[in-house]
Amino acid sequence: MKKSIKEIQREQTILRNAYIEVAIQTGAIERVTKLMSAVYLLISHSAVLVDDIKDILESHKLQPGRLKNLSKKLENAYEEYFREYSRMVSSEQTVNWAEDLTNFGEVFSQFTGIPVEWEPATEKVNIEEVENKYSVKLSINQAERH
Repeated sequence: MKKSIKEIQREQTILRNAYIEVAIQTGAIERVTKLMSAVYLLISHSAVLVDDIKDILESHKLQPGRLKNLSKKLENAYEEYFREYSRMVSSEQTVNWAEDLTNFGEVFSQFTGIPVEWEPATEKVNIEEVENKYSVKLSINQAERH
């Protein structure tokens, strides 16, 4: 006798639930949850770093060419990932994530030696000298000219 679609779906649901129970009992679900949280944190910090790179290059009127195109694709992938992941987290977890991201950023900064905050050393640049050297007129914010 051929099973109905409803019977097949019910059997598949029961089997899936059995696998879930085994995964819970072995600690696999807990480990996957922690790993997913760590990946989310890493991707979040990566998104911050990519945004910083973009801002610095743009503020110096540099067009990274292919890197710009790839960065946009990466940003779109991040957005899609965050959208999907956000369906699995509560608002309380979002607050924890924000705190974790800040703390991770500080530890990452210490590990890499890259300061969290940075400002370009515009006082070290003689804009007129650079303009004369290259025979160009740079469009630099007047506040940056010293």
